[in-house]
Amino acid sequence: MNNLSAIDNWVDEIFPLRELVLKGRVFSYREKGSLAAPAIVLLHGIGSASGSWAYQVHDLSESYRLIAWDAPGYGASTALPEDAPIAADYAVALTDFLAALDVEPDIIIGHSLGALMAAAYAVAGGAIGTALVLVDPANGYGAADKAVRDEKLVARLANMDKLGPEGLAAARASALLSADASPEALALVRWNMSRLKIDGHAQAAHMLAYGHLMGDAAKYAGPVLVMCGGVDTVTPEEGCRKISAAFQNAEYRTLPGVGHASYVENPAQFNKAILKFVGGLTPNAENTLSEAKADVLTQKYVVPGLQRGLQILRIFNRDRTEVGAPEIARELRIPRSTVFRLMQTLEYMGLLEKVNNSSDYRLGVGVLSLGFEFLASLEVTEVAQPVLQKLRDETGFSTHLVIRDGWDVVFVVKAAAKTTFASSVNIGTRLPAHGTVLGRMLLADLSEDELKQVYPSGKLSEFSDQTPTTLSELTNLLEQDRKRGYAISEAYFENGIGSVAAPVRDFSRRVIAAINVTYQDGTIKRSDVKGKILKNVLQAAEELSRQLDYRADIPNISTNAYMNKAL
Repeated sequence: MNNLSAIDNWVDEIFPLRELVLKGRVFSYREKGSLAAPAIVLLHGIGSASGSWAYQVHDLSESYRLIAWDAPGYGASTALPEDAPIAADYAVALTDFLAALDVEPDIIIGHSLGALMAAAYAVAGGAIGTALVLVDPANGYGAADKAVRDEKLVARLANMDKLGPEGLAAARASALLSADASPEALALVRWNMSRLKIDGHAQAAHMLAYGHLMGDAAKYAGPVLVMCGGVDTVTPEEGCRKISAAFQNAEYRTLPGVGHASYVENPAQFNKAILKFVGGLTPNAENTLSEAKADVLTQKYVVPGLQRGLQILRIFNRDRTEVGAPEIARELRIPRSTVFRLMQTLEYMGLLEKVNNSSDYRLGVGVLSLGFEFLASLEVTEVAQPVLQKLRDETGFSTHLVIRDGWDVVFVVKAAAKTTFASSVNIGTRLPAHGTVLGRMLLADLSEDELKQVYPSGKLSEFSDQTPTTLSELTNLLEQDRKRGYAISEAYFENGIGSVAAPVRDFSRRVIAAINVTYQDGTIKRSDVKGKILKNVLQAAEELSRQLDYRADIPNISTNAYMNKAL
């Protein structure tokens, strides 16, 4: 099957080419498999196209819906409007394409340059519930000096200008395979390369020159498999292993004896590796998917539109009260038209409102209503108010109660001091848990594994010269807090502010909240802080815990009812 027209007919027969027109743009793609099956989206490299995935149809389409995308400027797909696009631009186009098909991919497989697209799509928020498979991934030259990037780009463009698609295919196809590759594999690689379009290839060359896959890797926590041909000379194993190591949750696998186009050269080996990674969805596949992967894959029922709407709401905060649709579209990397529809819906629901004489939006009263309804649903807030008021009256200082939301603490009850110095925090204020003594009271109750889940990177932001900046430093602090049962700080988070904090427990014996007293440095003797103030705080924490049915003589209950409800 070395005749190009014969390959054309064969590929179209087993993996039919389709076109989708969206707002004047054409997206070409190939599809095979049941619409009800889990979706695998296939992204090709710079010298290829959707037809290169033909060998995956036999083994994968019985259990999966295969969708092989022609990137903009490839196949019949319209080129991108940008003259010098980056990976994020391809990610936006992919998002639009999948939304038009109403597809939420379970797995995205990106080969070479397609790996850059896959990672950009993932970090933009499109890959909720998606596993990534990056095959012979190209890292790009984005981290190199500009001179190096420009040199690589100019050389690639000059080569295409000199040889043309057919000449490039004749000169370069064999470099993508091992010396032992079959004539059929070489023919399929040449067929795809000979059909390249110069404008699409030029745009992709710019994306490769300025892309940086490893820069996106650290931002994605979902399951990843990185595979590389054992004799790949285009993206050798050393670089592929570094890319794998840059992800938080990646496996690495060598595909022995094959070159860069590994999925074409030995499709049986490649397809088996895919089935082994995702396991359990085909009758004979080895189920090696870890619990972490399974958790992410089961999130396929997350509704992207709802997720994006909530992402929009979370952009607003006390320092950023008014934001426009164009700014949100850039930040979330989603089309302006999508942002506009989402914001219109949020406005209709009362969650956003238009700023007078402006195209910007701000949070609506509906958000406030939801917040108060949430606080009212927490038993701890109801019983805490009189306890905190009593503590304020006893000490003369502002008192607070917080709960934990991930790596933040959220202030949910406050009793302000009746003096000129009153706490500046409001209900709903969020502060970093590791950067406050209140947060440390909550974190001290977590196991080592639970702490690692909160801070998977092990690196912590610094807010003062007392802030722990590594998980190890934080763990040492928490061990001391745990032994004491309280924490006292001076300028731990903010200069000039002191705090005395203690944990609050419920019937499960788990810490479900923390209370504190805040005071201005110099307004109280240190002996009084460690004496009267500390005694009052501990008594208040004990009283609140007692009202929440905490009993020291009852064994721990593993689940935390209030935190599960709150978080």
